Amino acid sequence: MVPMPDARFGAALSGSACNFTLAAARQSLALTYLNRLSQDAFGHGFADLLKGAGVTLASSQRSACPTSLAIVTLDAG
Repeated sequence: MVPMPDARFGAALSGSACNFTLAAARQSLALTYLNRLSQDAFGHGFADLLKGAGVTLASSQRSACPTSLAIVTLDAG
């Protein structure tokens, strides 16, 4: 979750494993994403993002656990 100009937070699909996988997919590598995704809206978003980059998902089964979130704050520096 990242701060928006109106002081609300907006979702940005990200995370080290996902970012690395997307970067490798841009190099035309055949990849399979092993992490299980949640059945929540964020999990569906990650699945769409990864599949759109040509990444195969290892499992079609989704976790009932919610996607973990990180809150980002920015300062003037």
